[in-house]
Amino acid sequence: MPRPARRRVAVVGTGAIVSGSHLSALRAHAERTELVAAVDVDQGRLDAFRELAGGEVAGYTSVDAMLDAVRPDLVLIGTPPSLHREQTVAALKAGAWVLCEKPLTLSLAEYDDIAAAEEASGAYASVVFQHRYGSGAVHARELLT
Repeated sequence: MPRPARRRVAVVGTGAIVSGSHLSALRAHAERTELVAAVDVDQGRLDAFRELAGGEVAGYTSVDAMLDAVRPDLVLIGTPPSLHREQTVAALKAGAWVLCEKPLTLSLAEYDDIAAAEEASGAYASVVFQHRYGSGAVHARELLT
């Protein structure tokens, strides 16, 4: 039986959360993922990340340029929250699925923009929530049930 193709992944933002957490996760799942591109507006930080990532990771200073050139399957977004809506919608419109650091948006109107882009593209956006099993989340679930 043939092996499924690895998912082509791009990261947007190459700061501590991406270089310290997401990069190691991608490496741990290298049989299923291939890091193909990184985006950062800071050329020095981008170059340092590409060296850390190794391989043939293409570098871009523009999300739109990367999406046009690379067409990734998945985009991991680790930029400041004020950029999440714009970058998530762009990735969805390009047909990529998105995993975004929290918070996904800063308002319900921004969330509505992402939901509309999901519906139009057929791709999905998800948000990192590493505290889902913490005491606060457990308590919230108890209150809801």
